[in-house]
Amino acid sequence: MPGASRSIAGCVIDTAGQSKIDGADVSDGNTNRLRVLAPAGAVISEGEAVEIRGLVYYVAHIPFDYSVGRRPVLARHKPKTLFIVERREG
Repeated sequence: MPGASRSIAGCVIDTAGQSKIDGADVSDGNTNRLRVLAPAGAVISEGEAVEIRGLVYYVAHIPFDYSVGRRPVLARHKPKTLFIVERREG
C-alpha cells in the first residue's frame, strides 16, 4: 500500500460474514467482512485501507469507540474501538 503505514497492536479479529455475489446485473464475486476490536482510542477512518494477515481490506463503516464517556470499575477492563473491514474479490 502506498503512503505511510502504521501498526495497531492488541487487536482482536473475528469473522463478520461472507457472501457470494451472483446476479444478472452484478458481476460475480465474493465479499469477506471482518470485525476488528482495536485498543481504546485507536484512530481509524471510514474507507481507510487496512492490511490483515497479508490481505488488504477497507474500513466499511465509521468506527465506534466504546471507551468514550466510560469509567471501568476494574482498571484492567479497557473498552475497545470497533470497526468492520471488507474485502471484495471479483
